[in-house]
Amino acid sequence: MESWEYIQKAVDWIEQHIDKKLEISKLSNIAYLSPFYFQRLFKRMTGRPIMEYIKLRRLAYAVDFLTRSNLKISAIALKSGFENHETFTRSFKEIYGVTPTAYRQNSFPVVAFKAPDLSTQYFLKELNIPMVADGIVFDIKRIQQQSERYFEVLTHGFADAETELDTVFKPKDFTGWYIEIGEYIVCCLEGENLDLLLSEACPVVKKYIFDIWEKKNPTTLDPNEKIVIYKNIPDAIYVEMHFKINNIKKETLDIYKPKSEVQLIVLTHDVYVVGINLQNSGLPISYESLGKMWDKKAIYTEAIQNNTKNTKRPVTEYGISMNAVHDYIVGREVTHFSEQDERYVTFTIPAGKYIKTLFNAELFEQMVEARLYDHYAIGKQWAKENGFILDETFSVEVYPHETTMLQYPEMYLMFPIKERMA
Repeated sequence: MESWEYIQKAVDWIEQHIDKKLEISKLSNIAYLSPFYFQRLFKRMTGRPIMEYIKLRRLAYAVDFLTRSNLKISAIALKSGFENHETFTRSFKEIYGVTPTAYRQNSFPVVAFKAPDLSTQYFLKELNIPMVADGIVFDIKRIQQQSERYFEVLTHGFADAETELDTVFKPKDFTGWYIEIGEYIVCCLEGENLDLLLSEACPVVKKYIFDIWEKKNPTTLDPNEKIVIYKNIPDAIYVEMHFKINNIKKETLDIYKPKSEVQLIVLTHDVYVVGINLQNSGLPISYESLGKMWDKKAIYTEAIQNNTKNTKRPVTEYGISMNAVHDYIVGREVTHFSEQDERYVTFTIPAGKYIKTLFNAELFEQMVEARLYDHYAIGKQWAKENGFILDETFSVEVYPHETTMLQYPEMYLMFPIKERMA
């Protein structure tokens, strides 16, 4: 099954048992996942924590009962899955700003939360979506390691992220572990227990990579290469497994397959961008100046590259079209804004729902010229056909370093969603 199918099972169960007591342990069993992985995957797929999602769906049923039936408020509370009248009324007012009684009497306009059909939002891809193998949830991404990384101390036989050295040059008499420059497939996973992650989850992921993923993809990996880095994050332990790419399979080198994918995504966190305002800079705007923030030969980005020390890795460039004021900001993603960023323009891409259009081209200049303009139209048409109203104040062009450097470069566009038509 694809990762979305595990969560769709839980979504369907919730709809069929909305008036019953719904527990995480039961729902995780239905999804064939542990409670830990289930809760994380559910939030990622639906954009909501599981219990918040259930409350919003129950309130949506309640809105329908209040509008279409003459049932008493207490009866509606129970039929919608709330324990009692008081809990129902408190939750209803928290979300909609009025009590159920006031809503029924005055028909205030509210937007009820709809259950997602995940099959229309997620498509079979091998990178940048969660995967599931033997109950372990993980992400697969492809990165270009531009400089070596050094780790001073190893514990459990693996690299602790806390020991990474802040240097791009190999220290004298260095005896630790390091990641070479090159291209890697990186698997990212989380867990509650470090020993179980390293002894049980990592072997499952490695087996999946070599037994399934490698056979389906145009790359061969170094069978002896497996660099594991771990660190503590809130409520969990985060692990990265790095598999170095040896080469691209020869039979696929000369085959170009046009790619064009459109989907609804949820950006779960704000994205911070530091760059320059092209309209005010007086600099030429062309494909040579887009998507190449990391390239020292880029016509205007070297200063930004040298001064934004808080750049997020791997490097991603963003082009932000400010449609309302006919302006364009180009910059790179940073982990946070700092005082040194004051000399540049800063922009925050807010968390929320977006229409994403991903595409590729044979040449970089083709991608950022003709295909870029085509996919602006494709994304907006898809939104219209699926009943989404876009926030027209801005749109985003995304140039991830790891995909623009592929043999056939890829990028994507993001259109913020304002609301969905009834």
